[in-house]
Amino acid sequence: MIAVDTIDTIAEQISDLSAEVIAAKLEDIKGKQPSLFAYLMSDNETYLFSQSEKELLYYMSLVIWEAVNQERILPQRLSMRQVDRIQFENWKTFETYTNPKGQSLDDYFEPEIGYHEEAELLYFICDALEDTEDAPQFIAKDSLLPIFVMMKSFVDCLILTP
Repeated sequence: MIAVDTIDTIAEQISDLSAEVIAAKLEDIKGKQPSLFAYLMSDNETYLFSQSEKELLYYMSLVIWEAVNQERILPQRLSMRQVDRIQFENWKTFETYTNPKGQSLDDYFEPEIGYHEEAELLYFICDALEDTEDAPQFIAKDSLLPIFVMMKSFVDCLILTP
């Protein structure tokens, strides 16, 4: 499992990067995992997200990408079918979930996080979403679940055994 310290260090480094460096890092994902990159950038997936929500999505994606790249072996290029299947399975799991009311996201998603092979990455996602929850203009309540499912799908794709 990727350590919390590793994730925190990478998150701090990513938050200090310029827009140009972030764009270059996203291009790295595009070159190594084009289907996964297409999933992250797809208007079909992100059309309801505000620009701020998309920026948060890309920030979390880069932190997760760098952490997995540092600590694990990235899988072979995934097909769009593999990415879609993983996302579909995640949506099936979360289809009964509604927006959390009055509880932390860690607690809300705990049934799905607790036994996950990379639980700390999922806790990082929850923390990033909660840090922005205090600024309602930054992220809408209705976006919490779709962003979490997208990011969990991203993690699940990256930890497939090569």
